[in-house]
Amino acid sequence: MLSDDELTEIKKKLIDQINSNFPEDKKTEALEKINSVPEDKFEEFLIQNNLIQEGDQKCIFCSIVEGKMPTNKFAESEHSIATLDINPISKGHSIIIPKVHSKEAPKEAFEFAEIIKERIQKTFSPKKVDISTATIFDHEIINLLPIYENETMNSEKQKATQEELQKTQKELISFKEEEIPKKEIIEEPKEEKIISDKTHWLPKRIP
Repeated sequence: MLSDDELTEIKKKLIDQINSNFPEDKKTEALEKINSVPEDKFEEFLIQNNLIQEGDQKCIFCSIVEGKMPTNKFAESEHSIATLDINPISKGHSIIIPKVHSKEAPKEAFEFAEIIKERIQKTFSPKKVDISTATIFDHEIINLLPIYENETMNSEKQKATQEELQKTQKELISFKEEEIPKKEIIEEPKEEKIISDKTHWLPKRIP
């Protein structure tokens, strides 16, 4: 059974996802549906809609990984996905979500985070990109926060429009690793072979 704080956090994230990703003609209906669910029935509502499973085996992040919730994913590995935070602190603020539900992210997720960190750095040129972890619903995620001024994870989050998120998403998707310039092979001049006449004419010996 989820705690009141966890249920409140899930509800908040669901509303944020709807506001950011749902088309206008479906947004009002979806929000009304969520807000009409009584607090003591909200966990049951989440289970019925496959957003969590009984026993807290599945969480909102697992739903994102499985494609059951819309998101601004821009990269994926065998073990994790990289998606934009829908309420970013700064441009390019992203989260790495391990595909396996666990309180500890696997080392492969951190290796993937380093790759995405470099992508963010080269795409948006912040001063640096801070990496931190957070565990929500017993699922550890990795935050990648670009620092342009003096932002921290405690800084105020910004409400980004879907158009802004999609623009950032496209910039990160279109990123291409710089090609390593090939070494120019300079051929050394071949030494010209001098063909010498090894036949020496000697005078005949006179006995």
